[in-house]
Formats: sequence, C-alpha cells, structure tokens
Amino acid sequence: MKSEENLLLAPYNLNPSTNYLGNKYKSVLAIGKRANDVRAFRKASLLEDLEDLNITDGLESKGGDSDILIMISRKYEMLQKPILVALDEFKGKKIYLDK
Repeated sequence: MKSEENLLLAPYNLNPSTNYLGNKYKSVLAIGKRANDVRAFRKASLLEDLEDLNITDGLESKGGDSDILIMISRKYEMLQKPILVALDEFKGKKIYLDK
C-alpha cells in the first residue's frame, strides 16, 4: 500500500494512449464512482461499529464509551482517503466501467 505522499507527488498520466479505459473522461468517471463506493462502504462500516456500542448519536456517550469512540475514530482517521484508494486501484487496473 502506497503512502499518500507518493500518490500526491507522482500524478498519474490519463492520456488515452496509456489509459486502459481509452478515454480521460471515462477514467475520471470510473475513479470518482469507485471513490464514492469506498466512502459509502466506510460510512456503513463506521455506523455498524457505532451500533455495536448502541450509540446512534456521536454526541451522546457514556463514561466508558469515550475511550472506545476515540479508538474507532483513530481507526478511520488512519485509513487512506477514498480518492487515493480509487487511484491506487486504477493504477492496478482493478477498476472498470460497465457499458
């Protein structure tokens, strides 16, 4: 897994000659859709973790739950941004568009 710094310092070339989808706009569309899918999956996962604690509102927490909430928040803060995950998958040719 590459770090965020490497992905930000080395932009990916989306020229049609080197692009396996053949079109810059289709590539950007595919990357955007995949980033939204990753974001939605992480949001659902976060909500499941919070439901396990019986916490529906982030503002309401019991005394012992604050440590667990901090651990959960750190877990999700350490993950790569969804767009970086999508770009990494695009580089590995793991993203495709349905026609």
